[in-house]
Amino acid sequence: MTVLSEPKLRGLPVLVLANKADQSGAATAEAIAAALDLGAVASFHVQSCSALAGQGVQAGFAWLCTKLE
Repeated sequence: MTVLSEPKLRGLPVLVLANKADQSGAATAEAIAAALDLGAVASFHVQSCSALAGQGVQAGFAWLCTKLE
């Protein structure tokens, strides 16, 4: 059983911050979603980001905030 299949978490939005997107060979958001088997999650978003460069992190949390309103 995975954490995301826990009944208490059903229906909650899931944000995945895919760090190191600025590195060559970084996995795409689609590949990450498939690897994590997020298709069964009702509301998810994989945000490519680079914490070092400060790119994408705010966009990911902005998505999460809209889902929690």
